[in-house]
Amino acid sequence: MTKKNILISLVHVGYWLMYALLFFSFFVMLFASGRREFDEFWPTAIEFGISMIPFAIVTGVVGFYSAYITGFSLGFLKKKWLRFIVWFCLTNILGILLAYAAYFLLYEGFSIYWSWETLFAQALLMSFIVTINFVIGIVIKGFIHSFEEMRMREELNRRTTEIELELVKAHLQPHFLFNTINNIDSMLVKNPEQASNYLNKLSDILRYTLFESDHKWVPLSSELEYLKRFLELQAIRTHIKDYAVISVSGDLDNVNVAPFVFMPFVENAFKHASRVSESKAIEIDLKVDKNHIVFRCTNLISEVSENNTTDIGGIGNELIRKRLELIYGSEHTLSLQKVDNSFQVLLVLKCSYIPV
Repeated sequence: MTKKNILISLVHVGYWLMYALLFFSFFVMLFASGRREFDEFWPTAIEFGISMIPFAIVTGVVGFYSAYITGFSLGFLKKKWLRFIVWFCLTNILGILLAYAAYFLLYEGFSIYWSWETLFAQALLMSFIVTINFVIGIVIKGFIHSFEEMRMREELNRRTTEIELELVKAHLQPHFLFNTINNIDSMLVKNPEQASNYLNKLSDILRYTLFESDHKWVPLSSELEYLKRFLELQAIRTHIKDYAVISVSGDLDNVNVAPFVFMPFVENAFKHASRVSESKAIEIDLKVDKNHIVFRCTNLISEVSENNTTDIGGIGNELIRKRLELIYGSEHTLSLQKVDNSFQVLLVLKCSYIPV
């Protein structure tokens, strides 16, 4: 049993112990008020208290757990007030009927001296007990729910930090940096102006990686600019002008995106198309359609990497999926599939807009 379950169990046990004490004290005082003789007081009070146990226990349990198990999530949490009120009324009726049924079974029917007025008064009292327990059940469940949400939020922040740190380390693979620097170095003599241009692009990429990784959201336009810089530097190695092509459509203004959310898929595309020497070996398409960002990346697969498409950017599919789940939750869909000699990534994200 986990610590959480132990604490919740202790809360329940403590509540019912307090309830039993209060119930017995209340009925003793109610019945025995005015009786002064000690010999007459306690036996009669105890007998009366025991006879009332079915009413108090059944109504208390029904009221409390109806709210705790169902009422809180059914109506209170979702603010479905009509549904909540209906459930509360049904709980009262059920509690009263079950209490009378329990009394009938335990004490072999009702006393012939009971009147409709007595039954009505008892029903009101039992409704009051159901209501009190129902409210307390809502309150206790609310505290437990708030505590669990706070704990989950802390765990979410911790896991997000850990995963994002791993992703930051893997944003630029070491071989990409080394190859780019070597390629720029070889240009210095032949074409120093072009070498300087590429060096500036590499500087932009490093600056973006260092400073934007701390932000939860970045403008989509900035993320695309970073992606284009990466493709331009990769072009040095491939020597094919349209080896990797990118098309962008839709209104990018005021749209946010999580930083580096597309990069692992693009790095993976270059990794598995590394032995392909064809135009459009990698095709990237991004469009903003209404309230969604649709990202598609397709790459040809070389024979060497055909059986090794499970790793994304050196990080791993599972880690990428976890990061998307933590940031976007149900507001994203991800599809990875191999079709013939190509591998396709389809990522759909719900737009996050920049506050105006």
